[in-house]
Amino acid sequence: LASRVSAIERYGAAQMDKIRMETREEYKVAKADLELGLTGVRKALSVLREYYGSAAALVQASADQPAAPVKFSKAGGAGSSIIGILEVVESDFAKNLAKE
Repeated sequence: LASRVSAIERYGAAQMDKIRMETREEYKVAKADLELGLTGVRKALSVLREYYGSAAALVQASADQPAAPVKFSKAGGAGSSIIGILEVVESDFAKNLAKE
């Protein structure tokens, strides 16, 4: 009976080690994906905030560029909506990364 219990314990320990290794690999992949996503979202937020915060942002000063249309104006409402959505995504990514 003791040998059977010992065999079961060894098998259980081996299975747990296998599960831990699989979970560890999944964690590494998930962490890398979350970090990459968080970096991308933060970059997008930075660009959008810069664009909607300044009139000259993202305008190339070059002789090859045509003059801006006279009636051009930024769509402020759309920009704030997009920025709001990205802020929520950023928050979710950061929370998930902290959980992992």
